[in-house]
Amino acid sequence: MTKLVALDANSPAATKPRVFVIGDVHGCLDEFNQLLTAINYSGVTDQVIIAGDLTATGPDSIGVIRRAQQIGALCVRGNHDDKIIRLRTFQNVNGASAMTGTSIR
Repeated sequence: MTKLVALDANSPAATKPRVFVIGDVHGCLDEFNQLLTAINYSGVTDQVIIAGDLTATGPDSIGVIRRAQQIGALCVRGNHDDKIIRLRTFQNVNGASAMTGTSIR
């Protein structure tokens, strides 16, 4: 579970002059970094909000999560992110070997 954060008008994230909302990164770290470069991202003046689906189909979901943390991005859990969390929870409860022949819906 992730802590829900509510921002007020005095929050550091709410006072940055530029806000970028990015959706559907899907584990594509290189492309995410290219986008940050294209917008001339600055941690001092910019706030990134990732509107779901950081993970899943691309080659580096963990890298995207780490990069989002590194830049202080705010994130909304998407349906792909939710599936990854449910899969990991299932593995933690039942063991990784229980995954044979199992599909996540």
